[in-house]
Formats: sequence, C-alpha cells, structure tokens
Amino acid sequence: MRARFACAEGNADWSQTPLGAVETWSPSLVMMVRFLLTNRFPLMLWWGPDYIQFDNDSYCPILGTKHPNSLGQAGSQCWTEIWQVISPLIDRLFQGGTATWMEDILLEIDRHGFVEETHFTCDRQRPRLRRGTSKSRSPGRTRSRQNRFLQQCLP
Repeated sequence: MRARFACAEGNADWSQTPLGAVETWSPSLVMMVRFLLTNRFPLMLWWGPDYIQFDNDSYCPILGTKHPNSLGQAGSQCWTEIWQVISPLIDRLFQGGTATWMEDILLEIDRHGFVEETHFTCDRQRPRLRRGTSKSRSPGRTRSRQNRFLQQCLP
C-alpha cells in the first residue's frame, strides 16, 4: 500500500490525518473503505472519534464544492453548517444506539458557495465489524479517478 493517493484535484496524505498512514489502518477500516468504493449507491463512512470521512463517487454531488477536501476531513470541519443537527445522530450510533432512518430531512447546506435548502432521505447505521466493533456510515451521491487510485493503495 502507498501512504498517499492522488486525484485530479490534488493529493490526500493520510499520514497527516488522525487515521495515520494507510499501511497502519486496521483490516476492518480497509474492508469498509473497499466496500464503500465498490458500491454504486452514494455512501459516506465516518471513522474514529473525529468522524474522519470517506465517501464514494456517487456521493460527490452531495458534497458539491466540499469535495475534494472532505475526504479524510473530520465531519465537524466539513459539515459546520449542519453539525449541530447531524452530530447527535452520529454520536448516538457511536455510543451503541440503534440505526436511524430519516425521510425528507431538511438540511441547509453550503455546498456550492451559498446556503441552500436540501432534503434527504438517509439512514445511519453501524456496520458490524470484528469482535463487535462498529463505525458509522451514511448514504447520500463523483470521483472515479480518486476512488480507483485509493483502491490501488489498499491491500
């Protein structure tokens, strides 16, 4: 594996994130990132206490101009304008709560240089990993070159 991967918009150096170099990632994280990258449904994964973000190609339209900086970024830094709404949902999952399903949730998001009213139907759930541990993931919508390169970095 390589500690860096490149994409058309720039580089992400995982060693500079709380997750550390790709070579040090747990097998569970590697497995979840592979699952996310090969899925055609819009998915985002939050990992660890800082909720470091991973997302797939299909999630890019949801991010808008937050891409490409959102990859490897803490959720609270990426979603400052809605963090007070979504963080309790994520916290509940990380503290052992049940999955959530929300239809037509109203979120005012700045993803194209202005705050816009958006409506999403989404779920948040904890994928079960080895020894009962889990992390949160959230679906949502493209970044093909970046995903292909990250897949090459993983074992």
